[in-house]
Amino acid sequence: MGSALVCDVWSRGRACAHSVRANQVGCVVMMVASVGVAFLMPGSIIARATAMFMGLCASAFLPIFAVGVLSKRPDPVAAKASFLTGALVWLLWTVFVHAAEAKPIGISQALFGVPTILGAPWNLIDPLVLALPLSAIVILAVQALRLSTRLPAPGAEPGP
Repeated sequence: MGSALVCDVWSRGRACAHSVRANQVGCVVMMVASVGVAFLMPGSIIARATAMFMGLCASAFLPIFAVGVLSKRPDPVAAKASFLTGALVWLLWTVFVHAAEAKPIGISQALFGVPTILGAPWNLIDPLVLALPLSAIVILAVQALRLSTRLPAPGAEPGP
């Protein structure tokens, strides 16, 4: 976060932004800000936020990474479809169904008048359990479909 602060925010038009010293100062500023925010939040926020972040990243990126490593020709359209599926399913399940996050977030309560739109046992299922398999299915299905129909990737030159 410190490098992002220095390179993206502070560096606009400044040559010294890429120096080691500027990045060190940016890291210290962001560490102090992070500790300050941590003291303002409830005690369990670190574990909950970490679990949410890891679930989102796994749902959105893990199938793409696996296909990228294992496939000879990974399809960018399939990767984008998988990313969107994983991220959106994770987000919707987190905001509207999974009680551990939906209740504190409060969007379901504000829109529908209930803390979660589905009751037990559905509101106990982690978003990762649903989003990761759906994301994997989407990347495999779109990859197979595009390979079988031989559709060129966007921006690619048509073959012979």
